[in-house]
Amino acid sequence: PIAPSGACLVITTDPDDNPDTDDGPGAIICSETIQILPESDTPDLISSPLYSDPGLEITVSPGIVDGSLWQGIIKGSGFTPGELVGGIGCAATYETFIDVFPQACDFTNTLLIGIADENGIVESDLFPPIPTVPSGTCLLLGTDPDGNIDTDDGVGTLVCTR
Repeated sequence: PIAPSGACLVITTDPDDNPDTDDGPGAIICSETIQILPESDTPDLISSPLYSDPGLEITVSPGIVDGSLWQGIIKGSGFTPGELVGGIGCAATYETFIDVFPQACDFTNTLLIGIADENGIVESDLFPPIPTVPSGTCLLLGTDPDGNIDTDDGVGTLVCTR
């Protein structure tokens, strides 16, 4: 888990491929590096059309500084009016995202951006400070009209710091 006061990585093995038995060695590695908000304003982070469904644009304001707390708003356009827009954070970059998804994404702390208005525009409230990782941070943002992640019926975009 990652928190403003530090982060821990839980490493386990399962030699018999049975999650009900505790038969493998494991470790917990923690860092007590405390994250703070960046001292200066960071330029907004804007989605790339290369990683977005057609017509979608997302702005993360202010931009994210990897390894620091982030606090700000997320705005988007091009969504279907009335659709709920949400997202998840991932420890990844544009180059590594496909290889590390879903292991590097925090599905337990989803981000509620908001409901797209009649023009397909959405804007979040101010998010509280959120920890990021030094190796790169991505946000996977979009819709899921039927509430089933496996049907791929929504639209979305991937926004990464690098």
